[in-house]
Amino acid sequence: MTINESVLHNDWHPVALAAAIAPGTVAAGSLLGHDLALWRGADGVIHAWEDRCPHRGTRFSIGTVAADELQCAYHGWRFAASGRCSVIPALPAQVPPASASARVYAATARYGLVWVCIGTPATDVLPFPEHGDAGLNKVICGPYEIATSGPRIVENFLDMTHFPYRRGAICPGRAVPGPGLGRRRQGVRAAGRRGWPPCLR
Repeated sequence: MTINESVLHNDWHPVALAAAIAPGTVAAGSLLGHDLALWRGADGVIHAWEDRCPHRGTRFSIGTVAADELQCAYHGWRFAASGRCSVIPALPAQVPPASASARVYAATARYGLVWVCIGTPATDVLPFPEHGDAGLNKVICGPYEIATSGPRIVENFLDMTHFPYRRGAICPGRAVPGPGLGRRRQGVRAAGRRGWPPCLR
């Protein structure tokens, strides 16, 4: 199902682990119901395109990367990083028309993840300076399918005080409000914790 919501389309979303898309490789992904081809050229720059060659609709994600171009698996058409077709092997003397172009999305690699925006980015990827702190562990997990609503998932993630009660394996022991947690005028204070829950910024 394709999600047509401009606020979501014009924002950045993580779609893959950056390390999973090595230079010279292509992989399939998806975002908001749109199929993606994620690839890197020899220069290491990450690209995200609609996973459909404009010639016959073959998935780009089953193609190959040749230098800094993506080659379709069906007829070998090659596309530059801009999305424009550069070579049609069956017609080598012909300059490919401008209409022979892939649909290109904004993409970048940050914080160990590939971020994609399928609309027009309203802002840059949000800053996450804590990612550069060598004293913090970085754990990428999921995705998980959960039978609940989006607001309930966000609430569950941000509410650290339920951890001792519902997440015993993560935070054993029952304490109220929890070891190292306390109230302050600006909200909740966490002391002696080595984590980065956004609610405590």
